[in-house]
Amino acid sequence: GMRRELIFLLLEVKQTDEAERELRILIDMAPQDMLAAAQLGFLLLARQDRGGAMIYLDRVLKSDDPDLVARVKAALKAPPELKQRSAAPASPASAKEMGKRSYAKAYMTDAVRYLEVAHETDPADDEVMLMLGWVYNVLQQDQIALGWFDQARRSPDTRIAAEANRAYHNLRPGFAQWRFTVWALPFYSTRWDDLFSYGQIKAEYRLGKLPFRPYLSVRFLGDVRAGIPVETRGAQPVCCLSEKSFVTAVGVETRYWHRAMAWAEAGAAIRYSSIPDPGFRVPDCRAGVSYSRGFGRLLGSEAAGLFAESHDDGVFVSRFGNDTIAYSQNQAGYTVRPFGGLRVQLYANANLTADSKRQPWANFAEVGPGLRFRWATMPPALVFTVNALRGVYLQTTKSFSDVRVGFWYALTR
Repeated sequence: GMRRELIFLLLEVKQTDEAERELRILIDMAPQDMLAAAQLGFLLLARQDRGGAMIYLDRVLKSDDPDLVARVKAALKAPPELKQRSAAPASPASAKEMGKRSYAKAYMTDAVRYLEVAHETDPADDEVMLMLGWVYNVLQQDQIALGWFDQARRSPDTRIAAEANRAYHNLRPGFAQWRFTVWALPFYSTRWDDLFSYGQIKAEYRLGKLPFRPYLSVRFLGDVRAGIPVETRGAQPVCCLSEKSFVTAVGVETRYWHRAMAWAEAGAAIRYSSIPDPGFRVPDCRAGVSYSRGFGRLLGSEAAGLFAESHDDGVFVSRFGNDTIAYSQNQAGYTVRPFGGLRVQLYANANLTADSKRQPWANFAEVGPGLRFRWATMPPALVFTVNALRGVYLQTTKSFSDVRVGFWYALTR
């Protein structure tokens, strides 16, 4: 239930003390929960409390769960013949079942071993191929996963074929010679009574096994309003709320490493509006680093539970006086169990923006509730959002309120 989801989240973010406390509560409530007993035992072993650990691991060793028993014996350095005997599947069916159970409990190395035995014994089992694809995907061995998904998507079982085909097409662009990406983020802001839109079209080229890709890019950054008055210059609308530009560029980006990547590009910004100045074309050089991480039950999950996400970027922009701007957008909340094809997340926002030149407009923090939703029939990367935010400028302490309604869409081929 929710407590187990919380424990998984705490373990993921290395909050072991809190996870241990929640595990003890869970075991008190459900003494027969051998998975919780094993997890608590492993935590106590990790901090050298073998006596305390054995209280819980002994329960597991006396249970009828052979997978957990094998894991405990491995942790306690039991004789190899005992570990092999307990882990050896009796038949292809049991190997497949053990693979499923290992995958469900996040024992991915064990899952690979069992599922490969099942595949060698019955090469025609498409479900095993699909599961091997998911296991290798979790292990971040995507090239191997791609091969398993490719085989599974030819299955006569329409459910297996459809799931494998989606996974195959999600992974394939990462290994294609050319990769084309389109994304768009339009939203309406009540604070500015304006419709904004940001987007990019990008074509990347893969250079063998090199850890970077060159690319061609066209960015769009604009809004609908002509401008807003600036107090020091009278009542004329002389200040724009966005760049109102198309930015064409040639660049290079690295592959992701521990969920982080870097990029740099050189090009030109072409303004499409004469406000506040006549249209112009100026050099535009940009570079940045990006990091994203998600925990728990994210929006695509089939189960309800807690989640947390962080999206962090640092961007250098030459046309803003060689300024560097940092963004950190964070959400934490609850993913509702899917119903009627609708997937919903409720969360709290905590965002921070700052720049190296300490400009008033570029240094602010904002918090507030949010809602994210999509329907299963929509493209996977189409998500609608509603956020009600309260913010404060860090340089002037002036506060503001804003409701932003919009959607995010991305497509990679």
